[in-house]
Amino acid sequence: MSALMSLSDTQVRAVTERAVTAVRDTTVPSSEAARAGRGIIWELPGFRPGDALASAVLTAAAPRRMAVYDRRVQHALDALGLTLTPTPGR
Repeated sequence: MSALMSLSDTQVRAVTERAVTAVRDTTVPSSEAARAGRGIIWELPGFRPGDALASAVLTAAAPRRMAVYDRRVQHALDALGLTLTPTPGR
């Protein structure tokens, strides 16, 4: 968190603006928009490990297109017998 807090407001806003633009892009399928937004938000410290924080930020930016991905979602997918790879960008 300290690495994120050490960035200037301008730097954080520049990255988040690009991520928000990506997830709100209705010219591409939501899965592609999510991948693009996730790839951009990774530029900020603290957003690389795990998906919960990044997906929460992206969902706040585009709640009708994005979804929060956390351990509860993974548990539900496992219960349904659906597999998501652990690779980044799923």
